[in-house]
Amino acid sequence: MRPRSAGSFSNTKHRAGGGGKATTWASYPRHLALVCRRLCGVLIERRDALEVIKAQDTHDALFFLDPPYRHATRALGGARYRHELEDTRHIELLALLNGIKGRAMICGYASPLYDNALAGWLRLTHGHYAASGAGRRARTEVLWINRRAS
Repeated sequence: MRPRSAGSFSNTKHRAGGGGKATTWASYPRHLALVCRRLCGVLIERRDALEVIKAQDTHDALFFLDPPYRHATRALGGARYRHELEDTRHIELLALLNGIKGRAMICGYASPLYDNALAGWLRLTHGHYAASGAGRRARTEVLWINRRAS
């Protein structure tokens, strides 16, 4: 029998402080049934969001969007995600959402671009502290909800 090294997968502690990975994985089967029930009827697509919205837009559709934050609203600015949206794509997204048949909710940090494009939408805010390379700072998250969804 080979000794396990301190850094092996099976000996790694879960960040919550519980047992090793094997113990964590052992609880997954009973949780997977709950996940499967929750996702029943949910469509998850891995393709361009604008294509998905166009293809799936019906009066019964609900789109919840959490796009990458605009660079101008970030504490450190610039690109930080694997998949980014430049302002031109944010503008395309907002224009598309204003013309859909279905319901939509989109979240992000407050910005004149979003506030102007979504002027007729319900606007809810929530203050919180966000951690970043610049330290913790007060931020206001916004949820915009179109009229069909509100």
